[in-house]
Amino acid sequence: MNKMIPALSFQPGEALSFRPSEVLTFRPGCALSFRPSEARGEIYSSSVKKIFALILLFLLIIPFPLQTFAQEVSTPAPQTVNLTGATPGWVSVMGGNAVSSPVRTSFGYIIPCEGRMLCALTNSGTLLWQKSFGLKLSPFVGTGIADVIYAVTKDSFLNMLNSSGKVLWKKDAGFTITEAPLAGRDGRVFVKGKKSLACYGIHGVRRWKLDLEEMDVKIPLSVLNDGSLLVFMEKKSAGKSIAKRITPFGEVNEEIIFAGKVERLASCKEGVLLSFSDGSAGLCSVKGNRAYSAWAIAQTATGFKGAPLIATNVFGKENSALMDSLGNKILLIKNADGSVYKTVSSPISGTSLKYFSSTVQGLVLADQTSACCFLQNGDYNWQCSFDKKKKWKQVYATDSGYLAFCTSAWSVEAYRVKQNPGSFAKQSSFIPLTVGDYKSIYGTTGQVSSSLLGRAISEDMAEKMLAYFSNGDFGTREGEWLPLLDNEMALLYQGSSSSSWDYTSEKNFFQTDVSYKETVLHLASENGSLSYIKNISSLLKKTNDTSLLLVLVQNAGSIAFDPDGDFLSSLSSVLQKKVDSKTPKLAQAVCDSVYEICRVMGKPAFSKGQQMLTYLLYPQFPSHIQTYARETLQKLAGEN
Repeated sequence: MNKMIPALSFQPGEALSFRPSEVLTFRPGCALSFRPSEARGEIYSSSVKKIFALILLFLLIIPFPLQTFAQEVSTPAPQTVNLTGATPGWVSVMGGNAVSSPVRTSFGYIIPCEGRMLCALTNSGTLLWQKSFGLKLSPFVGTGIADVIYAVTKDSFLNMLNSSGKVLWKKDAGFTITEAPLAGRDGRVFVKGKKSLACYGIHGVRRWKLDLEEMDVKIPLSVLNDGSLLVFMEKKSAGKSIAKRITPFGEVNEEIIFAGKVERLASCKEGVLLSFSDGSAGLCSVKGNRAYSAWAIAQTATGFKGAPLIATNVFGKENSALMDSLGNKILLIKNADGSVYKTVSSPISGTSLKYFSSTVQGLVLADQTSACCFLQNGDYNWQCSFDKKKKWKQVYATDSGYLAFCTSAWSVEAYRVKQNPGSFAKQSSFIPLTVGDYKSIYGTTGQVSSSLLGRAISEDMAEKMLAYFSNGDFGTREGEWLPLLDNEMALLYQGSSSSSWDYTSEKNFFQTDVSYKETVLHLASENGSLSYIKNISSLLKKTNDTSLLLVLVQNAGSIAFDPDGDFLSSLSSVLQKKVDSKTPKLAQAVCDSVYEICRVMGKPAFSKGQQMLTYLLYPQFPSHIQTYARETLQKLAGEN
C-alpha cells in the first residue's frame, strides 16, 4: 500500500507550503524516499534534512503499522470462547425445567416450566416473578401489546396475565388449543385448534368462533400485511398447500392454493414469508383485498436442499435470513423484494440447528455443542463451543453478549460469549407490538350524525351493540359497526374542542345531544378493543365540561388498558387542573379509574398511579376525598 503525501518545500522567509507536484512516498518494508522537483541549494538541502529527520521521528513513535491499523478497524478478529468448564456469568433458578422456548418481552423473557409454573426473567437473569397455575400449563405461551401474556392451561383454557404475572381473566375456548395464542393489532387475540378458530377481546369476551375443516397443526397462524390471518389447512391439492385468508372479524375472504408445499412461515411488515419443501421461498402479501405472491426465490436460485429455516428482523425490521434446513448456506434478504444482499456459509448445519435468531450483536445460530454469531457483512462476531455432555432443554442469546441455557436442573445458566459488547450492551433488538387498527379491512362509511338526519347510530342499534359487546359472538357485525364509531368519535372530538359559536352555521350534533354523546363514548369503551384510547385521552385533556369529564374518566377505567400511558397522563392533567373541593364525584372517579388501570397494567403503572392518588391527600382537598384516595392507595398496595 502506498501512502501519497504532497512534497514539502521550504525557503528562507517563506511559509511552509505543500506542492502537489512533489510527493513523499512511503511503502511498508521500504526506505523512505524524497524527490524534490528542483534543487534549492544548500539552504534547501539543510531544510530538507531537518524536515526529513522530523518525519522519521514521527513515524518511529507510531505504536503500530498503518497497515495493521486499517485491518483492525475494518475487520476485527472474531472472539472465540470455549465454555467447557467455564463459570456462568449469571444463574437463575426457576420452579421447574423449561418445556418450550423462552418468549421474548420488553423486560426479558417468559419461560413456561414443568410443575404448572410460568417464570419471568430480566435480560440479565433476575427472576421477576413465578406464577403457579392450578391447572396443567401447556407449552403454548404468547405475548401481546404492553407485554400482556397469553398462557394456555388444561389444553383449552386461555389465560391473560399482565406483565407482573397477575391473571386478568381466564376463558374456556371449548376446544383443545394446539399452538401459542396470536395477538392482534387492537388488543384482540386469536386461538387455534385442530378444527376451530376463535378470537377474544381485551376483557375476555369471545368476539367470534369459526368451525373449519381440519387445519395444519404444524404450521402456525400468521398475520398478513393488512392484518388478516393466513390459516393453512391439512388437506392438499396435488401435494400443494391450501390456506384460507380470514379477516380479524371471522370472515373467510378467500382460499389460496400455493405453488408447492409450505413447510414454515414467519410474518413481517410486508406480509408472510413462506418456506417450501423444495427449497424455494416467497412472500405472500395482500393488495386490493386480494392475496398475491409478491416475490419468489426458486430452488435453483437458493441452492437449498431442504425447506428454508426463517429468521426475521435480522439487521433491521426490513431484513430476514433464510437457511438451508439440510445444509450450511444462509441467504440474507430484503423483505420488500426478496433480493439477496449477502450469502453466508455457516459452520453449523441446518440439520442440527437448535437456535436461529437475531440480536443486536448479529445473527446467532446454535446446535447441541457450538454457537456462532454473524455480522451483516458475513464476518463472524464470535464463536463458541460447549460441553457435549451438558444437559440443557433450550438455548437463547441475549443482546448484551450472553448465551443462556435452560438446563435440566431447574435453572438458566448464562455465559458471556462476547467479551467486549461495547455500545451494544444497552441496546435491544426486541420489537414491541404497538396498537393498530383494521381500517384497511373494514373501510369507511359516509354515515354520520347531523341535525338534518339525526343519529347515525339509532337507539335500538346502540342497545344491540352494547348487548353484543357484553355477551360476545358478534363476528362480522363488527366490520359494520367500527366505521360508524370512527365517524362519531371524530365528530364528538370536533364538537368538544370547537370554540366557534357561529349561529349562522349548523352546530355540531354532539353540542346539542348530550345523552347521545354519552352513548357513543360508552360504545367506544365497551367494544373490547384498544381502538379509541387516543380519542378518549385527548378528550380528557381538552374538555372543560364537568359532566362529560366524569363520563370520560369512567370510560378510561372501563377500558383500563393503557399501553402507552395515555390514560394516566390525561387523568393526571385532570387532577391538576380540573379536580377540586367542589368536584368530589370527579375525584372519586379518577381514583377508581387509576386503580383499574394500575391493576390491569401491573407494576409499570404503579409508581405513576401512586403519585396521582397521593396528590389527593393534600390539605386543599376535603377529608372525604382524602379518605377515598387513602383507601384506594391501600387497595393498590394489595395488588402490588
